[in-house]
Amino acid sequence: MCEGDYLNNTIMMRSEHITILEEQVRQNYPLESCALILGTKIGNQFQVCEIEKMNNHGDSKYYFEMDSDELLEAYKKSSREGIDIIGVFHSHLEDADPSATDLIYMEINPIVWIIYSYKRKKFQAYLSDEKIVRVPIMVKD
Repeated sequence: MCEGDYLNNTIMMRSEHITILEEQVRQNYPLESCALILGTKIGNQFQVCEIEKMNNHGDSKYYFEMDSDELLEAYKKSSREGIDIIGVFHSHLEDADPSATDLIYMEINPIVWIIYSYKRKKFQAYLSDEKIVRVPIMVKD
């Protein structure tokens, strides 16, 4: 189990997590990148422990599609390690705002959604909690 500070409506990440995600986006450009975020949660308080990179089987720059076998393996891993899947990560070419499709899936799967804007080199995090709210990302070493 990972340990760390919890702040209300905040996702805590280490700088190495940011580096892993940015590198994945660069490697997959111009296609959307995607990953699962593993960690611990208490209510809306999140601590990232691991990034589980996923392949975009949609092979698209406008949407992502995670493979069901990879998803199953990620869930098994999180269960073995005693941590949860607390978030979904993906990239957009332009802004880091949720697309119409993202909004639908965010309501179905109310975990933190982290979106990276390739153009702006910026992360934004969101959570569907009766409405879509922005979740501050705190990076620590």
